[in-house]
Amino acid sequence: MDFTHRMGRLEPGVRNWANAASAHHRFAAGEGRFRFTELTVGLVLLAQPGHWGAYDSDRARELPLQPGSGWIFPAGLEGRCSWKGPQAIINVSLPTTLFAHNEIDEIADHSVGTLDPLTAELIFALHAAEAEAPALYRESLTVTLAAQLAHRRLFADPDRGQDVRIARARAFIDAHLAEDLSLDLLAGIAGMSPYHFLRRFKAATGLPPHAYLTLRRLSLAKEMIATTRRPIADIAWSLGYKDASRFAALFKRQFGAPPGAFRSARIT
Repeated sequence: MDFTHRMGRLEPGVRNWANAASAHHRFAAGEGRFRFTELTVGLVLLAQPGHWGAYDSDRARELPLQPGSGWIFPAGLEGRCSWKGPQAIINVSLPTTLFAHNEIDEIADHSVGTLDPLTAELIFALHAAEAEAPALYRESLTVTLAAQLAHRRLFADPDRGQDVRIARARAFIDAHLAEDLSLDLLAGIAGMSPYHFLRRFKAATGLPPHAYLTLRRLSLAKEMIATTRRPIADIAWSLGYKDASRFAALFKRQFGAPPGAFRSARIT
């Protein structure tokens, strides 16, 4: 999907049809505010390594975007963004009449990430369709895009059953176990609002982020205690625990024995 080269045949502007509308925008470097009156699905056509965004009451976060990435923005969402280079995007607005009530309830928050290939192609095709294209063609593409959204299949999923946005946050946690990670930071890594991130993270892992971080720290500590002679206090410090007694208490609660006793049992 080489959208950067393919966008040359797209005409900037807004196109309307019976059951939706698309808008193709090209901007120079800058910043701006926005508000979406209808549910909107977007596609990025140019790389945006210097992109920052803030949605609703969120603080501004760095959200680098690549061609093929995009977003879901619910109706009424307001925000602001800034970008350091030329920008080209397509937004498709979808009326609520395309969804059942329970489906709209599920789409209650915004999400940003890499779109799955079918979703990206549908967004591009809807704006690329010639003005004289049959109404049935454009309306059918719109219904297919709405079905993708209703079944939460918009974002790329290289591992079946895994949300790539949550996988990105988990990988970041694993790479920064010793750091004092904030909810805002992890939500920004995933490209979600903090509220939506909390729900999606627990659904994917069975644990809230702070409990997942603790479990990963303790699991790595257990492995290091069992396989090295490194001082236990040093291991605790390297994983972000400045209080050795608190670390020992957490370790015992998780594994049934304090760190020293666990190491002694492994040695004997």
